[in-house]
Amino acid sequence: MKMVDHKTVLDYISKATTLPSQTAEMEVEIANLEREQNSATSPSSSPLPKLPLSDTLALLSAGEAELARLQKELAEADLALPKKLARLEALESEIGPMEMDKEGLEKFASEAVRMRDSARAEGRVDRENMGRWYKAVFEGLEGVLAGR
Repeated sequence: MKMVDHKTVLDYISKATTLPSQTAEMEVEIANLEREQNSATSPSSSPLPKLPLSDTLALLSAGEAELARLQKELAEADLALPKKLARLEALESEIGPMEMDKEGLEKFASEAVRMRDSARAEGRVDRENMGRWYKAVFEGLEGVLAGR
């Protein structure tokens, strides 16, 4: 049988008294870690479903193919942009004189309408004057013929 000295026994006793509290702390930490792991891997918190490796690789390659297609479309659009901008500038330069012509035509048309309306108003005045003259002449002649 092996002999243990007093100091070693005291070390064993101090370790034995601290072990239950350390064990409890570790059990709480393990429970927390398990909870975190379960919440991180639960389907409700993960946007992607858990798939087998082959399905995941297929999904990844489909995503990469879509990305490549979109990048190709973007490159084509970038190439077409200068041509479209040049066409836009050409159309805008064509539109400028047409807008000035339109404004001139609008002014001309509004002036023509104003002149027509003033001519109509003048004609009405002329007709009214002629009507008064005819009425006066008629009444004068009627008076002359009635007085005979």
